[in-house]
Amino acid sequence: EISAMISRPGQWQPDLEEEGVRAILRRSLKYYASEPGGEALSESVSTIKNALPSPQRLAVLDDLFYIASADGLVNDNEKEMIASLSKAFEVGVRVASAG
Repeated sequence: EISAMISRPGQWQPDLEEEGVRAILRRSLKYYASEPGGEALSESVSTIKNALPSPQRLAVLDDLFYIASADGLVNDNEKEMIASLSKAFEVGVRVASAG
């Protein structure tokens, strides 16, 4: 899944070199590993929703599904997260199992 996390964001910023993507990923993982509260997570979701038009929010969800399925299995927690974000982003998706 780490390789997928590195490759997908690079498509959003083609000029960003792999080390730049890795630096962003490290910062993001460090932040979420600190277990931020629900308010901080809600703010992150809201910021993304307000910053991106609907087609790009759908692309974010597609990227998350791609990352979740990189190991050949989309587990229930991953499905629940994507479904929850879909609702918060006001973008309808149906999450199916990979494979």
